[in-house]
Amino acid sequence: MSSLGPQLEAPLQVHGDAKYPSSQTLMTSRELGWSNISAELRSHPQGIIADRSAGDTELMLLLRGRSRITREAGAIRQSGGAAPGMLWLSPAGSQENLIEISSPLPEALHVFLPGTLFSSRAAGGDGYDGGIDGLRYEGGFRDPLLELILRSLLAEMQAPTRYGALLADGLASTLAARLIHKYAGPKCDRSPARSCRRGLDSRRLKRVCEFIDANLGRELRVDQLAQVACLSQYHFARAFKKATGHTVHQYLTTVRLERAKELLAADESSIADIAFQCSFSSQSNFTKAFVRLLGISPGRYRRARASSVFVRPAGYYTRTGPHRVLGDSATEMLRYSMTPV
Repeated sequence: MSSLGPQLEAPLQVHGDAKYPSSQTLMTSRELGWSNISAELRSHPQGIIADRSAGDTELMLLLRGRSRITREAGAIRQSGGAAPGMLWLSPAGSQENLIEISSPLPEALHVFLPGTLFSSRAAGGDGYDGGIDGLRYEGGFRDPLLELILRSLLAEMQAPTRYGALLADGLASTLAARLIHKYAGPKCDRSPARSCRRGLDSRRLKRVCEFIDANLGRELRVDQLAQVACLSQYHFARAFKKATGHTVHQYLTTVRLERAKELLAADESSIADIAFQCSFSSQSNFTKAFVRLLGISPGRYRRARASSVFVRPAGYYTRTGPHRVLGDSATEMLRYSMTPV
C-alpha cells in the first residue's frame, strides 16, 4: 500500500444491530465493498435505548417520520423535535446513557466512519490533531452539505453502480472533512475571570451564536452553550450578559420567535407545529411569548402578513433603525439594544 494516503480498513460491520436491537434493518452497505464507511437504513419504533457506546463516529439523517428524540451522554442532555432532514452526530467513544424516541421513525439513515478518516494526514494536514473526541456530540441540527452527502450514499445503496465503492470512499473523505471543519470542538483557552470582566470575546460569541442558530429546533441549555464557549456555566452566563446586555434565556426566546415569524410568513404549517419546530413546550407558551414580545398573536401576525398589512402594536420591537433587535441573524441581533418603539 502506498504511503501517500490513509490506509483503507476492511469493510465495516453492521453497527446498528447491537446499538439499536429493537429497530428493523431495511438496507445496508455491507455487501457493496465500501472500505472507509458503512451505511444502514433503519426503521425505529417508539421506545428507550439505554447504555450504548459508539465504536466508530456515527451520523444519523432522519428521512421519514416526526418525533421527539432525547439523548444523554455523560453530562450532556439533548431533547428536541425530530423532522426529516435533521441530523444527529455521535463521536467515536461516546457513552450514550439514554436514547428515547417518542414516536416511530419509519426511515433513518445511519452512517459510520472509522478513526483513520480523522487523522491529520487524512484530513489534509489542516491542524486537526486526529483525536476523534474533538468532534462535538450534536443532535437535531441541519446541515445541507451533510444531508446531500448522506443522500448520495443512500442513492448508491439503493442502486449500486460500477464504481460505487470509489464514490463511497470519496464521499467518506468529504464527510470527514466537513465534520472536522464545522463540528470539531476547538481547544479551550479558558480565561474565565477576564471573560467575566470584559464579556465574551467576538470569536467565542460568534461560535455560540452559530451553534444556537443551527440548533434552534431542540432544547438548548446554558451548560451546553458554556461547553461551546469553553467556559464554566457560571462564568459563561455572566460573560454572555456582559457582552450582549441580555441573559441567555432572553436571547434564546427572541431568536426562536424570530424563527417563528419566518415560518408563519413562509408556509402553511399550523401554529402548534411551528411552536414545536421552534422548541416551545406548548402552543400556549409559544403564543404567550409571541404576544409578550411583539404585542400581537401568531394567528393575527400571519393574517396581517398574508394581507400585506402589518400595523405595529404598542411595545413592538423594531427591526429597522438604530435600535433594531430582530436582525437577520442571531449574531447581528446582539449589536443592538432592546428598545421598544
